[in-house]
Amino acid sequence: MIHVVEGDPRVPSPQSVELHMGLKRVGVPTELYMYPGASHGIPDARNRLVKSASEMAWMDYYVLGKGNKFSWRQVLETLEEPKAEKKVDIRGM
Repeated sequence: MIHVVEGDPRVPSPQSVELHMGLKRVGVPTELYMYPGASHGIPDARNRLVKSASEMAWMDYYVLGKGNKFSWRQVLETLEEPKAEKKVDIRGM
């Protein structure tokens, strides 16, 4: 599992892509996640959530031998439903 920020100044993303392709070529299960940005860390909270959820699913599946591979549905299920706006009746005031 490889996580990289597209414009990371310390770890060029093409190196991560090459590693991913090389691992796939020799039959190693691998996944590549590339996030937008230009920093060494993942700045966006939603992308950090994706990273955490995918790592947990990876460990469960490949290390513990249980669960399923990562699914985007897992992330979507963690998002809150939009809260309905309360309408105030100003006529009754």
